[in-house]
Amino acid sequence: MRVHANFAEYVPFALLLATFIEMQSRPAWLIHLLCLALLIGRVIHAYGVSQEHENYSLRMAGMATTFAVFAVIALLLLTRAIERS
Repeated sequence: MRVHANFAEYVPFALLLATFIEMQSRPAWLIHLLCLALLIGRVIHAYGVSQEHENYSLRMAGMATTFAVFAVIALLLLTRAIERS
């Protein structure tokens, strides 16, 4: 149950931010790469959490990947905002 809740907490916000990147006319390959990294991170996290004996290294790797995607998207949005001001 926690795996689904964790997914529901992070993925909608990440996809919303990716939509903002797309609205800035960033290259499609960049958006695809970020969404692929998000997918990989969430799969790794889900696998680590769903084990009978929770694998903390996989859980942390998945969360680190997810947060890295958030950080990259945030930096891209900020740089474009600074360029336009």
